[in-house]
Amino acid sequence: MDQDLFSGLLSTKDQEDIKKYGPDDSRVENQNKVIPKWAYLAFIVAGASGAMDGPFSQFLQANNPFLKMAWKFQGVFFLFLIIYVFLVAIKKRGIIGQFSQWKNTYQTYLNLLIASIGLIGMQSFLSWGAAYTIMSHANLFSSLTAMLVVSYKLLTCSQITRCEIIGTVISIIGCGLTTQDPHAEKTNDELNDIAYGNILSFVSSIFATLYILKGQEESLKLDPMQYFLTLNFFTSVNFILFGCLFVEDSFYLSQDPVKGVFGWIHPENIVYSVVVVSFVNGVGTLYLQYLVFKNFSPVIAGSMMLLEPLFSQIYGIILGLDEYPGFLTYFGSSLIIVGLYLLLSHPNRPL
Repeated sequence: MDQDLFSGLLSTKDQEDIKKYGPDDSRVENQNKVIPKWAYLAFIVAGASGAMDGPFSQFLQANNPFLKMAWKFQGVFFLFLIIYVFLVAIKKRGIIGQFSQWKNTYQTYLNLLIASIGLIGMQSFLSWGAAYTIMSHANLFSSLTAMLVVSYKLLTCSQITRCEIIGTVISIIGCGLTTQDPHAEKTNDELNDIAYGNILSFVSSIFATLYILKGQEESLKLDPMQYFLTLNFFTSVNFILFGCLFVEDSFYLSQDPVKGVFGWIHPENIVYSVVVVSFVNGVGTLYLQYLVFKNFSPVIAGSMMLLEPLFSQIYGIILGLDEYPGFLTYFGSSLIIVGLYLLLSHPNRPL
């Protein structure tokens, strides 16, 4: 495996640039070396993998979106822990010795806690919204992160590029057109409430912005396994705490296959939950997002999610969750691709 893919360290020059300008400043990006070709492939595959959140979570037996995600991230943490022990064994270092090399500061863990809250909201509201609207709409409304990051950069007077604005605007127009598609319908009429699902999915994008901003800030500075383990530990614990406090009727400290916090390890659920939801969709997506965070600006990292509606709609049709969409969905999706091309091909063109 390419050593750069698993390296959690930046060069001394990059670290100095980040300290001087901040991790989100485009002057840091301008001074970095050319983005490797595999990063663009990781960008696309991350969109395809992330698009699995909505459609594939619908097949978990849990009757609550928060419980579904609690199952997912418990499995993700468990899998990352196995990977960590395996890597430590290969390096022939003790776990305590490896842990001592981590960056253990209050600010680091606070940022990762905030990122985990963003991840919780992003995943839960997307899963919730996907139950009521078609998959492309759920992912479109949960993918408005680039617009929100641009707004954040404008409010904080950070430098912004022409193509960041143009690409984001075109992509948002595409999102708007897609949501006007009169042919957008669920196959299940009882849950066919498109507007309600769209609103829930938009709330997901607000949390996604928090996750991307804080997650990228820490991914640039931390050992990758510290980032993955800490983020998923906080996420797993918070899902359980929030669920037990606010949705008591769906969260029980048991292995019940429908309402149990540990229902993911029930024999009826463990294979699908661990292999498909936690490993492919969870570990795979988080690692690909980590690579995107390491190589692209926050706006481009946020626009990664605009690929998800294209893939999620394909999944939704194949899995029998949605009807075929109409012309506006296809036309709007084409505009999204154009906006993404502008963001990716000319990221440093000044305003």
